[in-house]
Amino acid sequence: MNPPRPPHEGYLELCKYYIQWYKTGVQPKIEEEGLFYVYRTHPKDAVATHGNPVLHFHGDVSDSLYLTTMLKSPAQLVVSSGGKESQYPMAAGLHNVEVPFNPGAQHFSLSRNGKTFVELEGEPILAEPYEYNFFPTTGFVYVR
Repeated sequence: MNPPRPPHEGYLELCKYYIQWYKTGVQPKIEEEGLFYVYRTHPKDAVATHGNPVLHFHGDVSDSLYLTTMLKSPAQLVVSSGGKESQYPMAAGLHNVEVPFNPGAQHFSLSRNGKTFVELEGEPILAEPYEYNFFPTTGFVYVR
């Protein structure tokens, strides 16, 4: 039996922007500010308590969080991964950042002028998963 696939809502929502760009040939204006994430929920070298070990990887498999910001003006991205916090200045527009992850809770926020205006909790990253699951989890939030 295969483990359930994590949610893909963030990936699907971000694709809407790129699909519009592709169909029109014009980069869309950012109408709503947003934050999107994609990552696996366990380290690549984790040892699962059930299931066969993963013996081969295809391509570069890194233990990273992939975050995308969609901003009308610059903001500060704060990432807390397993209790380790890091901050990234994000410019206006659509921008990506790759952050090494740590097992534990995953929390993401955006702030501007010292005030947080977006917060998002992702699924925790498990140091010792029950089964291997290399499908990424995704999520998003818009500023409303």
